[in-house]
Amino acid sequence: MCSSTTPPHRAIAITDVRRGSGVSAIIEGQLLLVYKRSKLLFRLESWQIWRQAELNSRFQAAIWKPKRGCWQLLGLQLPCDTKFDTLRLWLNNAITESQNRRPQCLRVYINPVGGRKKALPLFERVHSLLTMAGIELEEVVTTRAFQCREELSELDLSGYDGILIAGGDGFLAEAIQGLMERQDGMHLPIGLLPAGSTNTVAYSCSGSADVFTWAINVILGIQRPLDLGRITSPELESPLFATNFICNGFFSSVVADSERHRWMGPFRYSFSGFKQVIKHTHYQDFQMKLVSDAETKPFVDSSQAGVKLAAVAFMPLRSPQSKRGLVPHAAVSSGAMMAVCVRKCSRIQWLRFLLRVNGPGTQWKLPYTTTQSCDKMLFTSTGNDNVWNIDGEIHRLSNLEVTVLPGAIQLYDSSWMFPNNDAADHRSSQATTVPGYPSRLSATGAPATTVPDMSRSMSPGVWTPASVASNRQRLFTV
Repeated sequence: MCSSTTPPHRAIAITDVRRGSGVSAIIEGQLLLVYKRSKLLFRLESWQIWRQAELNSRFQAAIWKPKRGCWQLLGLQLPCDTKFDTLRLWLNNAITESQNRRPQCLRVYINPVGGRKKALPLFERVHSLLTMAGIELEEVVTTRAFQCREELSELDLSGYDGILIAGGDGFLAEAIQGLMERQDGMHLPIGLLPAGSTNTVAYSCSGSADVFTWAINVILGIQRPLDLGRITSPELESPLFATNFICNGFFSSVVADSERHRWMGPFRYSFSGFKQVIKHTHYQDFQMKLVSDAETKPFVDSSQAGVKLAAVAFMPLRSPQSKRGLVPHAAVSSGAMMAVCVRKCSRIQWLRFLLRVNGPGTQWKLPYTTTQSCDKMLFTSTGNDNVWNIDGEIHRLSNLEVTVLPGAIQLYDSSWMFPNNDAADHRSSQATTVPGYPSRLSATGAPATTVPDMSRSMSPGVWTPASVASNRQRLFTV
């Protein structure tokens, strides 16, 4: 890769005087303005040039659409000939400089049968986009269960810059499990092409499951840390790692029942959920304790009245059916997990909870709910209510311990750098001081503590919460 000087940070204004058109382009950092005779033609914010189409004035650019919460490709043509060498040099330097953080070779795993069975067609739609960006792809279409996990736990990854997963949340969790089981500790960044039934991780991180948006996230190479939950139990041969949700109660029963109706596609969750609402089961004979700041406190004791739901979440768990998510105040990459509990309630009260999950996201303001931030969760069961939903997979564990691992995996995701997607209403309603970083909440919903500083030595393009402003200035000199 050829080296180049750093693109200038100062604004560059070039006017096309060849034909007297009066068109001018002003570029400064991530802002591009195009005028014609003092009239603003268009204004592009948060734009990235990702490929030079020809050695003239035509470039491919990726434009962030705040109202849609996704990336869109744009053919960009600027007034640029021999009289405008400064602009051409700026653009060429920008492209070369940004290549330093972008992946050059990816190993791709495709799950052809998961979710809606659209992983392979969706990957084919963005294949040309990835190759045009100069990324070498080594594709593997899985043919059996746990193939991705087994290969990533043992494969020599020294020749790859990252892993690309085309599938749903369960397939992503399988890939992460394989990486975390490696003996050499080589945890490559992971790119995601959402092709599952709910795509909870995609919606929680960026508010969009648009496959082109996530392909451009991979091309740009901008990363964010993803928290994991490390699950240990005497009943497990090795630790499990969760990416979004660990649940006991209603939703574990829904997932367990939905496995019998996979032929129904995503509708199977609604069907199984309706069945569980009719049954209206309460779960008993287990205890949950939370550890926060080295202090252990009881959180759930179902031996008396029982509970409807007990879980910990690492992200809001948004989906097309739940715009704000099951746990709206569980921030992505916060360095902590959010424990939640719904105590014994009537069927009408439970329906009110579910309606708020699918609506305004105010379900945790109900008087029979509790939520609290923590670093570790301890669970003990003395009965039969030991069915756990761990990232969509069912496990029977009577005793387990969950510990949060802040920033254990890097995910290709650039959405945290851009304006909130207010139109789609995918962002948390809580006040934020850092993009995607709402304050941790106590059981009453009031701010409890500040988010821990996760600043560490990171390569360019990797998210560091303590220096978002400086990163934004540094990353968008293109």
